[in-house]
Amino acid sequence: MGNVGAAPFLERENALGTLRDIIIGAREGSGRVVVVSGEAGIGKTTLVRRFTEGLSGDVRVLWGACDDLTVPEPLGPLREIAGQVGGGFAQVVEGHESREVGRALRAELARDMPCVCVIEDCHWADEATLDVLAYAARRTRGLPSVLLVTFRDDELSGTHRLRQVIGSVPPDDLIRLPLAPLSRAAVGEIAGADADLEALYAITAGNPFLVTETLAAGTDRVPPTVRDTVLARAARLSAAARGVLEVVSVVPTRAELWLVQAHSGTAAAIDECERSGLLVVEERTLRYRHELARRAYRESLSALRRIELNRKVLRILEDSGQELARLVHHAEAAQDHDALTRYALVAARRAAETRSHREAVALFTRALRHPDRLDPADRAAAYEALSDAAGTNNQLGPAVEARQSALALRRELGDPQKVGVNLIRLSRLHWWAGRRRAAEESAAEAVTLLEGHGPSRELAMAYGNRAALLMLVQHNREAIAVGERAMALAREVGDTETLLHAQTTVGSARMFDDPDGGRELLRQVGEQALAAHLDEAVCRAFHNIAATDVDHCRLDRAETEIEHALTVARRLEHRRFEVETLGVRAVRDLMMGRWQSAVAIVDDLFALHELSGVTHGQVLRVLATVELRRGGRQAHALVEEAWRLARPAEELQWTRPTAALRAEAAWLSGDVDGVHEATREIYPIALEYGHPWEVGDLALWRWRSGLLDGVPANCAEPHTLAIDGDWEGAARAWERIGMPYERALALCDAPEPEPVLAGLGLLDELGAVAPARVVRRKLHALGVRGVPRGPRPATRAHPAGLSTRQAEVLTLITGGLSNAEIAKAMFLTPKTVEHHVSAILRKLRVDSRAEAAEAARTLGLATAQPGGAGSPG
Repeated sequence: MGNVGAAPFLERENALGTLRDIIIGAREGSGRVVVVSGEAGIGKTTLVRRFTEGLSGDVRVLWGACDDLTVPEPLGPLREIAGQVGGGFAQVVEGHESREVGRALRAELARDMPCVCVIEDCHWADEATLDVLAYAARRTRGLPSVLLVTFRDDELSGTHRLRQVIGSVPPDDLIRLPLAPLSRAAVGEIAGADADLEALYAITAGNPFLVTETLAAGTDRVPPTVRDTVLARAARLSAAARGVLEVVSVVPTRAELWLVQAHSGTAAAIDECERSGLLVVEERTLRYRHELARRAYRESLSALRRIELNRKVLRILEDSGQELARLVHHAEAAQDHDALTRYALVAARRAAETRSHREAVALFTRALRHPDRLDPADRAAAYEALSDAAGTNNQLGPAVEARQSALALRRELGDPQKVGVNLIRLSRLHWWAGRRRAAEESAAEAVTLLEGHGPSRELAMAYGNRAALLMLVQHNREAIAVGERAMALAREVGDTETLLHAQTTVGSARMFDDPDGGRELLRQVGEQALAAHLDEAVCRAFHNIAATDVDHCRLDRAETEIEHALTVARRLEHRRFEVETLGVRAVRDLMMGRWQSAVAIVDDLFALHELSGVTHGQVLRVLATVELRRGGRQAHALVEEAWRLARPAEELQWTRPTAALRAEAAWLSGDVDGVHEATREIYPIALEYGHPWEVGDLALWRWRSGLLDGVPANCAEPHTLAIDGDWEGAARAWERIGMPYERALALCDAPEPEPVLAGLGLLDELGAVAPARVVRRKLHALGVRGVPRGPRPATRAHPAGLSTRQAEVLTLITGGLSNAEIAKAMFLTPKTVEHHVSAILRKLRVDSRAEAAEAARTLGLATAQPGGAGSPG
């Protein structure tokens, strides 16, 4: 047998050399972010430790690790680093404000002394830690430091936020070091001449940890699993040493020596475990040499034994005042329901304070797993907090369910003010979920209930919520009146949050008739809310500016406003408004002819599985529009599904564009009755309440179908020009606004061939196959000979409009890989791969994977590079 200790440092010299070169550059002020990735057991920690141990004494090393807890501790690795740094940094970390921690970490990295800051196992990181990383990682340039992050790419889904954090780092500042398995030669060098190399390599696939554990098991055959190798080594130890292995196996990552000793571990037993190579002692802690070994040994224990061990660990940790996340973890593992409820509730509130909304939802859910452990008032408060966290994290289903539970409890308790607040919150959630009637019912009940109890903060909230619902259906005069009533009452009772919410509503309503005045009011509200740390108010104000600009075709200004709204939502970790604003960006890109970019945004949002309610309908409409214009097989089904989602919202901002899309689909099919049916219900509402762009959008399709003789009142300029017969003026107007598809159709409205041919050229550039087909028929009817046939599919920038990720998936489909194999190869979830495959089939206009592979080979798509973001077609 070869070496049975740690694997020799083989085939990692290049990676180590890269790290050494990076620290040399950092000394000169060229700071970098380094990402070391690879499967479990591949040697990430070994590489980083070898690197840091070889640094000279003038380089500071800060090291924090994320732990495999049931719910991660907010800022866990930063707390560990705070213990090494102390001073002001430690004080900032204790404040739980991730933005301030990010600034403080950068300040540490900016000190004169070179520094390597390691954040290990970031696949287990909490939201607040990822916020800090996102801030610091984008600001390493010019610093004498290296920010080094490790993670397991076999435990990181394609939609994990760490991938977004890494992707946000400027490419010149980012070094990726993916670690590959060892070669056969390296495995042979470790194993020695006597080993069955082929069998060893077949079992371990070159994973260094599996190689050394298999050799260390000392059996005559190669054990088939990690569990077998670990148990074979443990079987040679004394009972006392195996007791130590048991305790350490139920403590994630590492166990303090005092904890193990308090649990009955003797110094001799600990020493025996260390000498065996299974455990490592370092800095007054004890850990398995690898996490895979810890999990394997833990899983070898019976369920009752694991519960018993966790109960004892929990009691020891309680007596020593340990972190809440550890107490929650062991309380759950010990099935101690009282302790789980108690600690999870406190930990959940702390997670919410640090904007770790995902962790807050998980913790509140655990605290309420046994609701009878809480009295009704505390239970109602916990459900309210769970609803707030889930809503902010864009988990609308759990948010509504928790709010309904809280409302039922508040009714039982007979507290009208809190019943009213829950009705208001429920109304807003129903609106986000696309259920307007339910939103109005809850809102009306809240006003009626609270008006019966005199002026109050809650009544001001109810008026503000009612004003918002009026604004959203564009009853703007009434919305402003009710909103000003809410503002007056909010000032009277001293409620800043409700005042800012009402001001946002009033500003949004004013943007219809006074864009500059409404915009300025919303901007002021956003800044005031930011100063008051009212995250939702900040996001709502800036989102409404961006959304209204897009809705009114102010696309030049919308570019800047969307980016600002997205930056704010991401900085404040408000996932719902981030997703909502990405939907607005997709609509803007669609309007500007950036169809590939728009579809890429939609694909990303669908892959995240975070769409619900109004946003789901909005982004599906974007996808349906592109599919319709490109002549996709599923276009009409997508159009009708978008209409099904939009209709319950009962607001022009959702129903009007989808009705217009249905009218466009009917027009493309030459179905005049279909155009009438698509616009019959919504057009009169737009005439009464809509703004000029909404009126014009529907009127234009009716005019093109012969259903309209004159220009309606309150119609936007480009539509008015087109309906008046001024196709040239309409085309110029659309060009000035920046909407090439509408410009092309305006040219095609001309009665003579030359402008129609120009419009056809624009449609071909956009890849608008369906309307181009209609226009070619018109040109033939005008007697034009030699009508251009249009581009062949194989000559477009990317014939199917595939995103980069979809092109990669198609290549693997062509290679015969299954969805599961693709998921493993690309480090995606099977559900995400399934979504990508569905999108590929739709874009290639085929019905099966086999047909997709054949189409890829025929058209050369398996290796084609997709068109860049923003390219037409």
